[in-house]
Amino acid sequence: MRLSATRFNDFLSGAVRQRFTWRRRSACPCIDPSTSAPRYDCPLCRGKGHLWADEVEGFAGQSSQSPAKAIATFGSWERGDCTLTLPSNSPIYDAGQYDRIRSLDSVGSFSEVVRPGLNDALLGKVVCLHRVFWLNDGGTAVVEGPVPDLAADGTMTWPNLDGPPEGRQYTVEGERYDEWFVYMPLAADRNSGASGLPRKLAARRLDILLR
Repeated sequence: MRLSATRFNDFLSGAVRQRFTWRRRSACPCIDPSTSAPRYDCPLCRGKGHLWADEVEGFAGQSSQSPAKAIATFGSWERGDCTLTLPSNSPIYDAGQYDRIRSLDSVGSFSEVVRPGLNDALLGKVVCLHRVFWLNDGGTAVVEGPVPDLAADGTMTWPNLDGPPEGRQYTVEGERYDEWFVYMPLAADRNSGASGLPRKLAARRLDILLR
């Protein structure tokens, strides 16, 4: 049997097409050669050890996995894991491990704790913010705060200086586009002799990589 790369591409760019952006990953130069750990105060990677290029738009097919299949593929199962099937006529076809893949068609809610000096910027492409709150000085009650202004890099500011007290960690809730990192390419030996056949990638929620 000889598989057709053209027919695969036609199918993946038509009936099951979903839009994504792709950002290629590079290791941050701040990584310690002895420990492989990034500098916690690095201004480039913010202590994550990864740098990503600008977004490139493309398309792919996306499918969820059953827990049983996921355990066999990943070795473990995390909620939100998925697989992406990449046609050879999409820019995303060259995606590799730790690259970022963001959906342009699906949005999910989030609730994230911000710790000043550690993760001052929100992760991913935020659609909107709904709520900000923190604990009072005694840690016995919740203080509701106003929604801040959000910059393109994910940093937040309160123009009226009515945000959380300096140094106080707080919770932010809102909605953002779903985003994953490439966990690993999945081998698919089709033994057909054709070039340009689709690639399959295992992807996990980006927040797992950047915890």
